[in-house]
Amino acid sequence: MNKLLLSSFLFIGLFISSFSPCSLQAMQGAYQDKQDVRNATKKIISSPQFRHLKELIKPKFPRSSRGKKKGKRGSQSGSQQSNGQQSNGQSGKENGSPSEGNERNGTSDASTFGGDEQSGTEEKAGSGNEGSGNEDSGNEDSEEDEKEKEDSAIPPPASLAESGLGGGLGWIIQIFFWAIIAAVAMAMIYFIVTAFLDRDTFSETKDVVVASPENTQEEEPEQAPGEIPADVYVTRAREFAAQGLYNEAVAQLLLGAMSNIERAGLIQYRKGLTNRDYLRVIRSNKGPYQAFRLIVRTYEPIGFGRRNANEAHFEKLLAGYQQGFHATLS
Repeated sequence: MNKLLLSSFLFIGLFISSFSPCSLQAMQGAYQDKQDVRNATKKIISSPQFRHLKELIKPKFPRSSRGKKKGKRGSQSGSQQSNGQQSNGQSGKENGSPSEGNERNGTSDASTFGGDEQSGTEEKAGSGNEGSGNEDSGNEDSEEDEKEKEDSAIPPPASLAESGLGGGLGWIIQIFFWAIIAAVAMAMIYFIVTAFLDRDTFSETKDVVVASPENTQEEEPEQAPGEIPADVYVTRAREFAAQGLYNEAVAQLLLGAMSNIERAGLIQYRKGLTNRDYLRVIRSNKGPYQAFRLIVRTYEPIGFGRRNANEAHFEKLLAGYQQGFHATLS
Protein backbone atom coordinates (compact mmCIF):
# COMPACT_ATOMS: atom_id res chain seq x y z
CA MET A 1 0.00 0.00 0.00
CA ASN A 2 2.80 2.40 0.87
CA LYS A 3 4.57 1.66 -2.40
CA LEU A 4 1.35 2.30 -4.31
CA LEU A 5 0.89 5.67 -2.61
CA LEU A 6 4.51 6.62 -3.25
CA SER A 7 4.19 5.68 -6.93
CA SER A 8 1.02 7.79 -7.17
CA PHE A 9 2.76 10.81 -5.63
CA LEU A 10 5.71 10.40 -7.99
CA PHE A 11 3.38 10.22 -10.98
CA ILE A 12 1.51 13.35 -9.86
CA GLY A 13 4.80 15.21 -9.36
CA LEU A 14 5.93 14.17 -12.83
CA PHE A 15 2.65 15.37 -14.32
CA ILE A 16 2.89 18.77 -12.59
CA SER A 17 6.56 19.30 -13.41
CA SER A 18 5.88 18.71 -17.11
CA PHE A 19 3.98 22.01 -17.38
CA SER A 20 6.84 24.47 -16.77
CA PRO A 21 9.21 23.26 -19.55
CA CYS A 22 6.31 22.94 -21.98
CA SER A 23 5.15 26.49 -21.32
CA LEU A 24 8.72 27.78 -21.63
CA GLN A 25 9.19 25.95 -24.92
CA ALA A 26 5.86 27.33 -26.18
CA MET A 27 6.86 30.90 -25.30
CA GLN A 28 10.29 30.41 -26.82
CA GLY A 29 8.75 28.99 -30.01
CA ALA A 30 6.27 31.86 -30.29
CA TYR A 31 9.04 34.41 -29.85
CA GLN A 32 11.17 32.64 -32.45
CA ASP A 33 8.29 32.53 -34.97
CA LYS A 34 7.57 36.22 -34.46
CA GLN A 35 11.22 37.13 -34.93
CA ASP A 36 11.49 34.97 -38.05
CA VAL A 37 8.42 36.61 -39.59
CA ARG A 38 9.78 40.07 -38.83
CA ASN A 39 13.19 39.28 -40.33
CA ALA A 40 11.63 37.71 -43.41
CA THR A 41 9.38 40.74 -43.93
CA LYS A 42 12.31 43.15 -43.69
CA LYS A 43 14.31 41.06 -46.12
CA ILE A 44 11.48 40.93 -48.67
CA ILE A 45 10.73 44.66 -48.49
CA SER A 46 14.40 45.61 -48.81
CA SER A 47 14.87 43.48 -51.95
CA PRO A 48 15.03 45.32 -55.33
CA GLN A 49 12.04 43.41 -56.71
CA PHE A 50 9.69 45.08 -54.24
CA ARG A 51 11.21 48.60 -54.42
CA HIS A 52 8.36 49.79 -56.69
CA LEU A 53 5.87 49.03 -53.89
CA LYS A 54 7.46 51.74 -51.77
CA GLU A 55 7.27 54.19 -54.64
CA LEU A 56 3.57 53.46 -55.07
CA ILE A 57 2.88 53.88 -51.38
CA LYS A 58 4.92 57.09 -50.90
CA PRO A 59 3.77 60.39 -52.51
CA LYS A 60 5.99 61.36 -55.45
CA PHE A 61 6.25 65.07 -54.59
CA PRO A 62 5.50 65.58 -50.93
CA ARG A 63 6.68 69.23 -50.91
CA SER A 64 5.33 70.46 -54.28
CA SER A 65 2.21 71.90 -52.68
CA ARG A 66 4.39 74.15 -50.54
CA GLY A 67 6.07 75.63 -53.63
CA LYS A 68 2.70 76.27 -55.24
CA LYS A 69 1.47 78.01 -52.12
CA LYS A 70 4.56 80.24 -52.09
CA GLY A 71 4.02 81.17 -55.76
CA LYS A 72 0.40 82.04 -55.15
CA ARG A 73 1.34 84.18 -52.17
CA GLY A 74 3.91 86.10 -54.31
CA SER A 75 1.40 86.81 -57.08
CA GLN A 76 -1.20 87.92 -54.56
CA SER A 77 1.25 90.33 -52.88
CA GLY A 78 2.24 91.77 -56.30
CA SER A 79 -1.36 92.35 -57.32
CA GLN A 80 -2.10 93.98 -53.97
CA GLN A 81 0.86 96.35 -54.43
CA SER A 82 -0.29 97.35 -57.92
CA ASN A 83 -3.80 97.94 -56.65
CA GLY A 84 -2.37 100.25 -53.97
CA GLN A 85 -0.47 102.26 -56.53
CA GLN A 86 -3.59 102.61 -58.70
CA SER A 87 -5.54 103.95 -55.74
CA ASN A 88 -2.78 106.47 -55.05
CA GLY A 89 -2.98 107.68 -58.67
CA GLN A 90 -6.71 108.13 -58.49
CA SER A 91 -6.41 110.16 -55.28
CA GLY A 92 -3.81 112.34 -57.02
CA LYS A 93 -6.25 113.04 -59.85
CA GLU A 94 -8.93 114.19 -57.47
CA ASN A 95 -6.68 116.42 -55.37
CA GLY A 96 -4.21 117.90 -57.87
CA SER A 97 -4.17 119.26 -61.40
CA PRO A 98 -5.10 117.23 -64.43
CA SER A 99 -1.51 117.14 -65.54
CA GLU A 100 -0.37 115.99 -62.15
CA GLY A 101 -3.16 113.49 -62.13
CA ASN A 102 -2.07 112.27 -65.51
CA GLU A 103 1.51 112.10 -64.37
CA ARG A 104 0.50 110.30 -61.26
CA ASN A 105 -1.80 108.17 -63.31
CA GLY A 106 1.10 107.38 -65.54
CA THR A 107 3.15 106.63 -62.54
CA SER A 108 0.43 104.39 -61.24
CA ASP A 109 0.21 102.74 -64.63
CA ALA A 110 3.91 102.21 -64.57
CA SER A 111 3.69 100.95 -61.07
CA THR A 112 0.88 98.71 -62.19
CA PHE A 113 3.08 97.29 -64.87
CA GLY A 114 5.79 97.09 -62.25
CA GLY A 115 3.41 95.20 -59.98
CA ASP A 116 2.60 92.88 -62.84
CA GLU A 117 6.25 92.38 -63.47
CA GLN A 118 6.80 91.85 -59.77
CA SER A 119 3.94 89.36 -59.64
CA GLY A 120 5.45 87.62 -62.60
CA THR A 121 8.75 87.56 -60.83
CA GLU A 122 7.11 86.18 -57.74
CA GLU A 123 5.32 83.61 -59.85
CA LYS A 124 8.67 82.60 -61.21
CA ALA A 125 9.96 82.50 -57.67
CA GLY A 126 6.96 80.36 -56.75
CA SER A 127 7.67 78.05 -59.64
CA GLY A 128 11.30 78.05 -58.53
CA ASN A 129 10.21 77.15 -55.04
CA GLU A 130 8.07 74.42 -56.54
CA GLY A 131 11.12 73.09 -58.32
CA SER A 132 13.12 73.31 -55.14
CA GLY A 133 10.30 71.46 -53.36
CA ASN A 134 10.57 68.71 -55.96
CA GLU A 135 14.31 68.59 -55.46
CA ASP A 136 13.82 68.43 -51.68
CA SER A 137 11.36 65.55 -52.08
CA GLY A 138 13.85 63.79 -54.31
CA ASN A 139 16.57 64.33 -51.74
CA GLU A 140 14.27 63.01 -49.02
CA ASP A 141 13.56 59.88 -51.06
CA SER A 142 17.25 59.31 -51.62
CA GLU A 143 17.96 59.79 -47.90
CA GLU A 144 15.23 57.30 -46.97
CA ASP A 145 16.63 54.80 -49.49
CA GLU A 146 20.07 55.19 -47.95
CA LYS A 147 18.61 54.66 -44.46
CA GLU A 148 16.81 51.53 -45.66
CA LYS A 149 20.05 50.21 -47.12
CA GLU A 150 21.80 50.86 -43.82
CA ASP A 151 18.98 49.11 -41.93
CA SER A 152 19.17 46.13 -44.26
CA ALA A 153 22.94 46.00 -43.77
CA ILE A 154 22.53 45.85 -39.98
CA PRO A 155 21.98 42.21 -38.90
CA PRO A 156 18.65 41.46 -37.17
CA PRO A 157 18.71 41.01 -33.40
CA ALA A 158 19.39 37.50 -32.23
CA SER A 159 16.38 35.56 -31.04
CA LEU A 160 16.06 33.92 -27.64
CA ALA A 161 17.05 30.54 -28.99
CA GLU A 162 20.10 31.91 -30.89
CA SER A 163 21.39 34.00 -27.99
CA GLY A 164 23.71 32.41 -25.48
CA LEU A 165 21.44 33.02 -22.49
CA GLY A 166 18.23 31.71 -24.04
CA GLY A 167 19.79 28.69 -25.72
CA GLY A 168 21.86 27.70 -22.69
CA LEU A 169 18.94 28.13 -20.30
CA GLY A 170 16.68 26.11 -22.56
CA TRP A 171 19.14 23.22 -22.75
CA ILE A 172 19.68 23.28 -18.99
CA ILE A 173 15.94 23.15 -18.33
CA GLN A 174 15.47 20.34 -20.84
CA ILE A 175 18.30 18.30 -19.32
CA PHE A 176 16.91 18.86 -15.82
CA PHE A 177 13.40 17.93 -16.99
CA TRP A 178 14.51 14.69 -18.66
CA ALA A 179 16.65 13.84 -15.62
CA ILE A 180 13.55 14.12 -13.42
CA ILE A 181 11.61 11.91 -15.83
CA ALA A 182 14.39 9.31 -15.86
CA ALA A 183 14.63 9.30 -12.05
CA VAL A 184 10.87 8.92 -11.63
CA ALA A 185 10.75 6.18 -14.26
CA MET A 186 13.59 4.27 -12.59
CA ALA A 187 11.90 4.60 -9.20
CA MET A 188 8.61 3.30 -10.58
CA ILE A 189 10.37 0.40 -12.32
CA TYR A 190 12.17 -0.44 -9.08
CA PHE A 191 8.95 -0.51 -7.08
CA ILE A 192 7.16 -2.57 -9.74
CA VAL A 193 9.98 -5.13 -9.95
CA THR A 194 10.19 -5.32 -6.17
CA ALA A 195 6.46 -5.87 -5.93
CA PHE A 196 6.62 -8.69 -8.50
CA LEU A 197 9.56 -10.33 -6.73
CA ASP A 198 7.71 -10.19 -3.43
CA ARG A 199 4.68 -11.64 -5.15
CA ASP A 200 6.72 -14.52 -6.58
CA THR A 201 8.19 -15.26 -3.17
CA PHE A 202 4.77 -15.05 -1.61
CA SER A 203 3.35 -17.45 -4.20
CA GLU A 204 5.75 -20.15 -3.01
CA THR A 205 3.33 -20.78 -0.16
CA LYS A 206 -0.20 -20.27 -1.40
CA ASP A 207 -2.48 -18.20 0.81
CA VAL A 208 0.34 -17.64 3.32
CA VAL A 209 1.21 -14.10 4.44
CA VAL A 210 4.87 -13.54 5.35
CA ALA A 211 5.14 -11.88 8.74
CA SER A 212 7.97 -9.44 9.38
CA PRO A 213 10.15 -10.29 12.38
CA GLU A 214 10.17 -6.67 13.52
CA ASN A 215 6.43 -6.61 14.12
CA THR A 216 6.06 -10.08 15.65
CA GLN A 217 7.42 -11.96 18.61
CA GLU A 218 8.36 -15.59 17.98
CA GLU A 219 7.36 -18.30 20.44
CA GLU A 220 10.51 -19.77 21.91
CA PRO A 221 10.68 -23.55 22.38
CA GLU A 222 10.72 -24.84 25.97
CA GLN A 223 13.96 -26.72 25.37
CA ALA A 224 16.72 -26.63 22.79
CA PRO A 225 15.52 -28.19 19.53
CA GLY A 226 18.89 -29.89 19.14
CA GLU A 227 18.31 -32.09 22.20
CA ILE A 228 15.98 -34.25 20.10
CA PRO A 229 17.07 -35.79 16.80
CA ALA A 230 15.64 -34.23 13.67
CA ASP A 231 14.03 -37.48 12.48
CA VAL A 232 11.83 -37.51 15.59
CA TYR A 233 10.38 -34.14 14.61
CA VAL A 234 9.74 -35.38 11.06
CA THR A 235 7.90 -38.43 12.37
CA ARG A 236 5.74 -36.26 14.60
CA ALA A 237 5.00 -33.99 11.65
CA ARG A 238 3.72 -36.92 9.59
CA GLU A 239 1.50 -38.04 12.46
CA PHE A 240 -0.05 -34.58 12.87
CA ALA A 241 -0.61 -34.32 9.10
CA ALA A 242 -2.36 -37.69 9.08
CA GLN A 243 -4.75 -36.34 11.72
CA GLY A 244 -5.38 -33.16 9.70
CA LEU A 245 -3.45 -30.96 12.13
CA TYR A 246 -1.36 -29.22 9.52
CA ASN A 247 -0.45 -26.25 11.70
CA GLU A 248 1.22 -28.56 14.25
CA ALA A 249 2.82 -30.55 11.43
CA VAL A 250 4.48 -27.42 10.01
CA ALA A 251 5.73 -26.48 13.50
CA GLN A 252 7.37 -29.91 13.89
CA LEU A 253 9.14 -29.49 10.54
CA LEU A 254 10.48 -26.14 11.76
CA LEU A 255 11.85 -27.72 14.95
CA GLY A 256 13.40 -30.53 12.93
CA ALA A 257 15.27 -28.04 10.73
CA MET A 258 16.49 -26.14 13.81
CA SER A 259 17.66 -29.43 15.35
CA ASN A 260 19.67 -30.17 12.22
CA ILE A 261 21.38 -26.76 12.40
CA GLU A 262 22.21 -27.09 16.12
CA ARG A 263 23.50 -30.65 15.80
CA ALA A 264 25.76 -29.49 12.94
CA GLY A 265 27.44 -27.14 15.43
CA LEU A 266 26.57 -23.99 13.48
CA ILE A 267 24.68 -22.35 16.35
CA GLN A 268 24.25 -22.89 20.08
CA TYR A 269 20.80 -22.56 21.55
CA ARG A 270 20.14 -19.73 23.98
CA LYS A 271 17.15 -17.63 24.89
CA GLY A 272 16.41 -14.77 22.56
CA LEU A 273 17.42 -16.54 19.35
CA THR A 274 15.07 -16.06 16.41
CA ASN A 275 14.42 -17.95 13.22
CA ARG A 276 16.40 -15.25 11.38
CA ASP A 277 19.45 -16.12 13.47
CA TYR A 278 19.25 -19.73 12.32
CA LEU A 279 18.86 -18.54 8.71
CA ARG A 280 21.90 -16.31 9.05
CA VAL A 281 24.25 -19.11 10.08
CA ILE A 282 23.33 -21.37 7.14
CA ARG A 283 23.37 -18.66 4.48
CA SER A 284 26.41 -20.24 2.82
CA ASN A 285 24.59 -23.62 2.47
CA LYS A 286 22.23 -23.02 -0.41
CA GLY A 287 20.04 -26.15 -0.11
CA PRO A 288 19.34 -26.02 3.63
CA TYR A 289 19.02 -22.24 3.51
CA GLN A 290 16.27 -22.29 0.86
CA ALA A 291 14.40 -25.14 2.59
CA PHE A 292 14.53 -23.52 6.03
CA ARG A 293 13.58 -20.07 4.67
CA LEU A 294 10.46 -21.54 3.04
CA ILE A 295 9.49 -23.27 6.30
CA VAL A 296 10.00 -20.06 8.30
CA ARG A 297 7.96 -17.91 5.92
CA THR A 298 5.14 -20.43 5.98
CA TYR A 299 5.18 -20.97 9.74
CA GLU A 300 5.31 -17.33 10.92
CA PRO A 301 1.75 -16.30 9.92
CA ILE A 302 0.47 -19.73 11.02
CA GLY A 303 2.21 -19.63 14.39
CA PHE A 304 0.72 -16.22 15.19
CA GLY A 305 -2.81 -17.29 14.27
CA ARG A 306 -3.18 -15.32 11.05
CA ARG A 307 -3.60 -18.25 8.67
CA ASN A 308 -4.08 -21.99 8.76
CA ALA A 309 -1.93 -24.45 6.86
CA ASN A 310 -3.37 -27.11 4.59
CA GLU A 311 -2.22 -30.38 3.07
CA ALA A 312 -0.61 -28.67 0.07
CA HIS A 313 1.50 -26.50 2.35
CA PHE A 314 2.69 -29.47 4.39
CA GLU A 315 3.56 -31.64 1.40
CA LYS A 316 5.53 -28.82 -0.22
CA LEU A 317 7.45 -28.04 2.97
CA LEU A 318 8.18 -31.71 3.63
CA ALA A 319 9.58 -32.17 0.11
CA GLY A 320 11.76 -29.08 0.51
CA TYR A 321 12.96 -30.26 3.93
CA GLN A 322 13.96 -33.69 2.66
CA GLN A 323 15.74 -32.16 -0.33
CA GLY A 324 17.53 -29.44 1.64
CA PHE A 325 18.57 -31.43 4.71
CA HIS A 326 19.33 -34.80 3.08
CA ALA A 327 23.07 -34.29 3.74
CA THR A 328 24.90 -33.30 6.88
CA LEU A 329 25.46 -29.57 7.29
CA SER A 330 29.00 -28.23 7.48
